[in-house]
Amino acid sequence: MAHSSKSGSADKERRQISVPLLRHGKVSEVLVDRPTTGESDDELLPEIKSFIQSLEDNHQIEHEGDEPTGHETHRLETAPDGTRRLKRKRFSAI
Repeated sequence: MAHSSKSGSADKERRQISVPLLRHGKVSEVLVDRPTTGESDDELLPEIKSFIQSLEDNHQIEHEGDEPTGHETHRLETAPDGTRRLKRKRFSAI
């Protein structure tokens, strides 16, 4: 399911897509920015799910309430409406 939200500047639309995230045996839904391509959500979802789960499996997502390790490239934030959103924190070099 895609969501639209207004950013702080102009009327720029940012589309987001809900993705399942498995952590400690529990699945939760998180919103991630959807790439602006000509592909449908159904076409993009498998690749996005795989990427997000790879971030989690490699400890690159900082979760609220957890002590940061310094290796995280993304942060999971809870919005005032209760939705959980994944935000890029920094880039990493391999």
